[in-house]
Amino acid sequence: MAAEPPPPRIHGRDRELRAVGALLDRARDGHGGALAVVAETGMGRTALLEAAAHRAAPAFRVLSATGVRREAAVPYAGLHRLLRPLSGLIAGLPPAHRDALGAVTGRASGGTPFVLYAAVCELLSRAAEAAPVLVRADDVQWLDPVSLEALAFAARRVQGERIAMLFALRGGRGDPEVLAGIRRLHLAPLDEDASRLVLQDALGDALGCAVPYGTVGGDLAEEIIDIACGSPLAIRDLAA
Repeated sequence: MAAEPPPPRIHGRDRELRAVGALLDRARDGHGGALAVVAETGMGRTALLEAAAHRAAPAFRVLSATGVRREAAVPYAGLHRLLRPLSGLIAGLPPAHRDALGAVTGRASGGTPFVLYAAVCELLSRAAEAAPVLVRADDVQWLDPVSLEALAFAARRVQGERIAMLFALRGGRGDPEVLAGIRRLHLAPLDEDASRLVLQDALGDALGCAVPYGTVGGDLAEEIIDIACGSPLAIRDLAA
């Protein structure tokens, strides 16, 4: 059996990690909720979602979808990716909900958008009866509108469920109105100390060995940190 991958190393995001941890703790106790992580490219949105999934395992069932620009105009594409692991539960739903989810599962569809949204809520609720559920949707600015509407609808109705929902979207592209009512978590650029820790990790990965903390310094390191402007991705790219 393959070894469990280590959790992602995240520096300078203690506040955000606490917020995600609190969301999961509340969902585990039956008080679900949602967060939308907003940041520019390279600031660590995906890493935060991965950290959430790692913390949630193995107690939670993790359902994931990532928006793909080429599929943004394909109705139900995001829901198809996210809900496929729950296909076995669809047969137990009320007939109207089964029919509404037909477009997602490839069968004939029927019903209004509201019925589809309600069906998604019911399906997630049924899944949460067996174990808490974490729904993580990355790059939601590229999710097809139907999928994003359905997930946002569900996110505003999970307060009494063992469900946590995390959305991640790129800042600077207009905040989708569909996410109204969902708490935002904005990722600011890393400070100098956190940037130096990211650089140490990146150098260790490039060299194939651990770089002791406190040993990275000098003009070149400072230049990399200055150029990266607090972006973890830029630091790693420059280190490579």
